[in-house]
Amino acid sequence: DVEQSQRISAAQTAGVLAALLEHYDFVVLDGPVRLDPTAQAVFSMTDIYLIVLQLLVPAVRNTDRLLRELGRGGYNLDQVRLVCNRSDAGRLLEPADVEATLGRSITWSLPDDWKTAVTSVNVGAPLLESAPKSKLRAAFQDMAASIARRASATDVGKPAAKEPTRKKLIPFFSERRAEV
Repeated sequence: DVEQSQRISAAQTAGVLAALLEHYDFVVLDGPVRLDPTAQAVFSMTDIYLIVLQLLVPAVRNTDRLLRELGRGGYNLDQVRLVCNRSDAGRLLEPADVEATLGRSITWSLPDDWKTAVTSVNVGAPLLESAPKSKLRAAFQDMAASIARRASATDVGKPAAKEPTRKKLIPFFSERRAEV
């Protein structure tokens, strides 16, 4: 219910995320596309921001707006990674043009495999089970492995686990809600 969700405070959100980080090495969150107090609580706990966009003018504009808001909010834009969804769909924009407009590279690209994605959602099974040989599953696997390697690299050279290691929070910010 929308009304109930609006009553969830930033402190409650931060508390839930902190509890999840105690139990899991990685927490992936589909986050908001604006900087309200709840989003600020999430951003302040985040290790890497994944902003998902498509090669569409409204999506690029929304991504540019979000990047500017993050910068004005004092967030570390070096933590931002762009993920291009449906990257090989019929498109009018080229990835290089989008990168030039946003002033940053697209880190990962996900292929346009709508049928596979929808089937996975509808049967309630992860891509690993529903489409283990799909290009979409392979792209997600590559992205996850890269993020895990990055997390491991940040721990290299640190003393053995006398102190608890910081868990990783990775929110996805998708342009789809901003376009509604």
